[in-house]
Amino acid sequence: MSVRQGAWASWMRESIFGLLLRDSKAEGTALLLLSLLSGTLHGATILLVAHSAEALQEGNQGDLAGFALFCALLVLFGGATHLALQHGVRLTEQTTTQLVARLAAAIRHTELREHELLGRERIYANLTRDIKVVSNAAMLAVHALQSVTVILVVVGYLWVVSPPGFLLVVTIYSVAVGQPDF
Repeated sequence: MSVRQGAWASWMRESIFGLLLRDSKAEGTALLLLSLLSGTLHGATILLVAHSAEALQEGNQGDLAGFALFCALLVLFGGATHLALQHGVRLTEQTTTQLVARLAAAIRHTELREHELLGRERIYANLTRDIKVVSNAAMLAVHALQSVTVILVVVGYLWVVSPPGFLLVVTIYSVAVGQPDF
């Protein structure tokens, strides 16, 4: 394993996403696959629209088969996104339940005098904030995976249509990402 892969694996274990995936491998895998499927369908829909617009500019008429394919892609995209979000909610609920159980067990073995000095309101505010972060993490993961997949599909299409355009986009993106204040 390279240093970069090791750093990535370490970050995943210590991040909120690592927390979500640690206790629920099956839900995490389903979430990942459905998010990738949803992103791919979204990208395919964008490509179909781009292809149809190009055909219309060339003077070709739109056809019923293209419209039916567009509608089918939208329905599949919506269904995959819905399922991904359902798995995200389930994953979040499982993770939150397990965290609360571990927290309760830890509190049983803790000297509560120090916690009482903090005050009940502060403790509840911190717990609420932390659970909200965990709850939002799965949805963020779904949308991030979908977005990355759409970008990859569109950039792949750009490579097929115009390799020089692809290289220009990759160069501009590389320069932009390399700028510390961009």
